[in-house]
Amino acid sequence: MSDAEAELRRALLLLETPPPAISQAEAADAALRHYGLVGDITPLSGERDRNFLLRPPGSQALVLKFSNQEEDEAVLAFQIALLRHVERERPALAAPRLRATLAGPDVATVSTAAGAEVALHAVTFLPGVCAQGVASTEAMRRNIGRALGELAQALATFRHPGADRVLLWDIMRAPGLRPVLSCVQDGTRRSFIQRFLDRFETDLAPRLAPLRRQVIHNDLSASNLMLASTESHVVTGILDFGDAVFAPMVNDLAVAASYHLQLGERPLDAVAGMVAAYEAVTPLQDEERAMLPDLILARLVIRTVINEWRGARFPENRTYIERNMRQAWTLLDQFMAMPDASRRDMAAQSFQHRRIS
Repeated sequence: MSDAEAELRRALLLLETPPPAISQAEAADAALRHYGLVGDITPLSGERDRNFLLRPPGSQALVLKFSNQEEDEAVLAFQIALLRHVERERPALAAPRLRATLAGPDVATVSTAAGAEVALHAVTFLPGVCAQGVASTEAMRRNIGRALGELAQALATFRHPGADRVLLWDIMRAPGLRPVLSCVQDGTRRSFIQRFLDRFETDLAPRLAPLRRQVIHNDLSASNLMLASTESHVVTGILDFGDAVFAPMVNDLAVAASYHLQLGERPLDAVAGMVAAYEAVTPLQDEERAMLPDLILARLVIRTVINEWRGARFPENRTYIERNMRQAWTLLDQFMAMPDASRRDMAAQSFQHRRIS
C-alpha cells in the first residue's frame, strides 16, 4: 500500500469512527474539573466530535468539544493554533475564543467510563441564532461573502504543519471517495459522479495546483453560522474550524456557495452576490473565478456521497447527517443536466458583472 493510499484509508477511518461516548454527567464533571464551572449542560450535534453547550450562571456560555479518538494530535494542535491566531491578529472577527483550562493549557485529557483517553477543549458560545433553517436571502448571502472574505484575510499569514491533513471533506481529496461510491444507489447519479471524479483528477486538479493556497475554514454551511436574528442577517459568528485545511483559497468560497444555490435553470445566479461581496474584501484572480462552478459541483458531490455513506453507517445520527440531502441531490441533478460549457458560460454571466464596492 502506498503512503497516499494509507492516508486515504486513515481519512475514511476517521469518518467511520463514531464520536466518543461521553455522557452529560461526564461532560459536567469535566467542566468542573478542568474549568471550575457548573451549569446547565446540553448535548449538541456533531459529525466526529462529542459536543456539549455549558451555560454557567453569570458567566459566558461555552461549547465543550470532546475530540474523536481517531483524530491526529497534530490536527487538534493546528485547530487550537488557528483560533489563537485569529484572536491575536483579528480580534474583531466573529469567531469563537478558546477558554484555557484551570491548569493553563488549552487542551485537557478526559478519561471516559470505558477507560478511553479523550482530548477536550472549550470555546465561547457566540451570540445570535443559528442560520440553519433560516431562509437564505440576498442580504444573508452578501453578509456571508463579506465575512468569508474577511476570514480569508485573517488566515492569509497563518501556517501550521497540522494544516496539511488528509480530510475527505477537502475538495482536493474528492477522488478519494471512489471506494465508497457504492453507497449511491441511483446508477445514473453514480455514473455521473464517477465521471466527474475522473475529470477532477485529470483536468481540474492540475488547474488548481498553481492557485493561491492558505488555511481555509472549509465548512461554512448554515449550521456553522450565527446571525444577529432571524430577521437581521448580519453574521455574528463563524463556528467550528474542525474541517480547516491548507488548500486553494477559492475552495472556501465554493464550499459556502454550494449551500446557497437556487433550484431552477440557473442555480449559480443566487450566489453571485456572495461572490461579489467576497471580492470586495478579497479579490479573486481570473482563474479562481473561472473554476468556481466546478469547485461548487465538487463540494456537492462530496456532500452527497459522504452523507449517503455515513447515514447508512450511523443510522442513529442519520437525521443530523442527512438534514439537507434532498435539496443537495436535486441540485446535483440540475448540474448533471448541464453540459460543462453551459455551466462555465452561466458562471461567467453570474460572477463577472456583479462586483460591489
